[in-house]
Amino acid sequence: MAGATIDRVAFWSEPAIPEKDVPSVSVQALLLTHKQVDKGAIREITRILYEHRNKLVAKNPRAATMRLPSSGEDLGTPLHMGAKAYYRRERPGFIVTYAEPLALFLSITVLCASGTWHIRLRLQQRQKNRAEMYNLEILSLIEQSRKIENLHELRDVRQELFNIFRRVLEDLDEDRISAESFQLFTFPCEVALDAMRHHEWILMNSSPGEVRCGDSDLPADGNTDA
Repeated sequence: MAGATIDRVAFWSEPAIPEKDVPSVSVQALLLTHKQVDKGAIREITRILYEHRNKLVAKNPRAATMRLPSSGEDLGTPLHMGAKAYYRRERPGFIVTYAEPLALFLSITVLCASGTWHIRLRLQQRQKNRAEMYNLEILSLIEQSRKIENLHELRDVRQELFNIFRRVLEDLDEDRISAESFQLFTFPCEVALDAMRHHEWILMNSSPGEVRCGDSDLPADGNTDA
């Protein structure tokens, strides 16, 4: 039950009795259906009730009191999906309703993805440039070792190669070069080591009057003091 007001002219008296509108009570009338009734059928019934109200009022004046349920109104029973479909027919769809927020979200997502991709490309380029720098240093050491005619100087160059290798390992651990760049670095490093070993062998065997025996230099005739 709910509060209502009876209009003072509803009593058909002259002068109007009572002189003011009369507060009263009312009972809400609901048109009920089963939840399993076809959604399309209920939507069509609801459409007829509201779009042909004038014809219904001509048959029964009480039809004029029919109204759409207010938002949040407790009817005691849930609305049928077919009735909801009719009541919400003019509401824009989800995409239309949230078009601007969705567009903003999409724009931000694209910008973030683009920025992340750009940063990744810059990082990869830096890693590649750093690896190329090491390769150029190795090539310079190879060229330098070819001109050396002294074993001591050759060993210094080889130690410099090991120092480069150590720096590369540190950069790999700190992600300053990529694993792919490290794989590409190992080949010129091996080539450099092979070239230095070969050049060392040539120097050792081309030294007049001396042969290599461990870490000592012995006369070529093999004589030594006891």
